[in-house]
Amino acid sequence: MNFIKRFFSGGVGDWVHGRFTRYGRGVFVGPIVEAKVGRTIKVSGSEDYCNILGFVVVESCPGLFSVNGSIVGKSDFRGVLKESGLPFKDKSKKGLYSVEVSGDLSSDALRKVYVNSKDASVLLSLKSVGDKDFSLKCKKKLPKPGGKKDDDFVMVSLGASALKLLREEVFFDAVGDFTMAKVWHVYIINEIVMPAGVKDPARIRIESKRKGFVERKLAVDGKENASKTDFAV
Repeated sequence: MNFIKRFFSGGVGDWVHGRFTRYGRGVFVGPIVEAKVGRTIKVSGSEDYCNILGFVVVESCPGLFSVNGSIVGKSDFRGVLKESGLPFKDKSKKGLYSVEVSGDLSSDALRKVYVNSKDASVLLSLKSVGDKDFSLKCKKKLPKPGGKKDDDFVMVSLGASALKLLREEVFFDAVGDFTMAKVWHVYIINEIVMPAGVKDPARIRIESKRKGFVERKLAVDGKENASKTDFAV
């Protein structure tokens, strides 16, 4: 689920490309996430982590969830919602698929939404009906490109049983136990590879491949380390 993890572990899928079509050459603030581990685990992050943390919530807490929010994307994900049984109001316009969601859904059905809509932004707020330790609050509209990074765009509460998956998906390079961890990234894009034979500006922007680096900083209980990897998406 975590496309940043894919950069560092290999196997980046084609779906990651859609997350970079708004970028040109330059240096950009990337995803930010922070976790505090106590009796429950409190996590906050930028919009890049909505899908990732939503998956962690529903994968770690079987049962029924109260769901509301929206889902937006450039490819049609509505069939996935119909198959999962998730009720929605269709707000789609030309070039952008968008739905509003409200209702109750099982963790199994929600898992299918996150897994099969990973190229969309799943901006859902979740509240477990059976376990008060599990909830996710997500803003309903994506921030404008180029604006200040909102590191409280998604806020999550997790029970202790979710810590292993949270570490695997988000803090995959942390060593040992921790009470506080924070990760932030910077994208450095230094080359745009344009598609051959395409003249339409909109298609060129969407279909061009971005090449560069991801710089990742991890702070665990105050101790920092940094890593970097190249990408082409």
